[in-house]
Amino acid sequence: MKIFKTLGEDTRLGIFLLLSGRELCVCELVKILDMEQSSVSHSLRKLESAGLIKSRKKGKWRLYSHTEFTKANKIINAVAFGISLSPALLRGLKLCEKQNVRNNCSLISRNKMKKQNKSGQK
Repeated sequence: MKIFKTLGEDTRLGIFLLLSGRELCVCELVKILDMEQSSVSHSLRKLESAGLIKSRKKGKWRLYSHTEFTKANKIINAVAFGISLSPALLRGLKLCEKQNVRNNCSLISRNKMKKQNKSGQK
């Protein structure tokens, strides 16, 4: 039941659908969804705690994707099969790929600046 409750919110359902067959980082999802980073991160945490997505570290990025197929994921994917990405999400995904958002991620440079500031304050 937790899985359906988690996917009952539009943003989390959109993220889940976007991650179907691909890995995306937070900055790409922020660009595609046109949302604040904190809201996207909150939704990712909810999806991860429900066991619907997983993350892995690759260089500077944390990449998100679907978890391995469990019985629950098979049910979710069967239900989601009838739901497609909205035209707005598809446009955002194409724009994100075209602009190479992951390699130009401003979130990473902000985090790097924060770390440099902290090390300089010691």
